[in-house]
Amino acid sequence: MNAVVPSDLEPEKEAQLQHAGLAGYHTWLTQQGATDNTVRAYRSRIKCFLIFLEYKGLKKTEALRKPQIFIEAAKLYRDFLKQSYIPVRSINATVTAVNNFARFLSLEYCSVDREPYLAITGKVLSTDEQENFLKSVERQQSLRDQAIALLLFYTGIKIGDCASLNRVDVSINNETGEA
Repeated sequence: MNAVVPSDLEPEKEAQLQHAGLAGYHTWLTQQGATDNTVRAYRSRIKCFLIFLEYKGLKKTEALRKPQIFIEAAKLYRDFLKQSYIPVRSINATVTAVNNFARFLSLEYCSVDREPYLAITGKVLSTDEQENFLKSVERQQSLRDQAIALLLFYTGIKIGDCASLNRVDVSINNETGEA
């Protein structure tokens, strides 16, 4: 189940990259059980990393053999990606590939930290907005609509999760009405 990765580099450059261990990396990834898509993605990211090393004038032979130099080169590359306004998810995918490449090279304790990623999918209501929302809920005629609005407000669950709830999923005390 070998992935075929077409090269967009000139043959001379491709030969240099193959010499740098990319061919062996491809085989190693496949032996690790990586999918064809993962092999293709990791190889592509490592090609870019190796080209970056060359562009920066860093000696690949040292960077690919000495853990401290590898880590510094990987951090430099991560910072370059950040400055290039690459999305954090893409930067982290590249860092994962580079860390994996270090494992392939048997560079012990070579791991670069991923970029923190906080996915904010919605807006947080201010205190005034929260109070206005709760007053609006109180004015609703439908008990069902009130229950849904309060459930969403107090639990923070997503609308889709709320829509998939069944009565048996919610336990309510008949005497106090509390969950």
